[in-house]
Amino acid sequence: MINDRATWRIACRDVFGREQTLLIKFVGERRIVVATPPGEAAYLDAPALHALREVLSSPWLTGQVTS
Repeated sequence: MINDRATWRIACRDVFGREQTLLIKFVGERRIVVATPPGEAAYLDAPALHALREVLSSPWLTGQVTS
């Protein structure tokens, strides 16, 4: 789910139910970029929502990791 560049990929589905990926990238200063599937919407089931919650509470975003 995470690599050494602080990029997370979370499996999700688009509005048509097709498997897609929600991309979240740490860009510094406690900022992230969220890239959604084409169509700019994503459906997150319970496991995907849990994964997103883990990303948002990660040390990269809480300021506990310095780059």
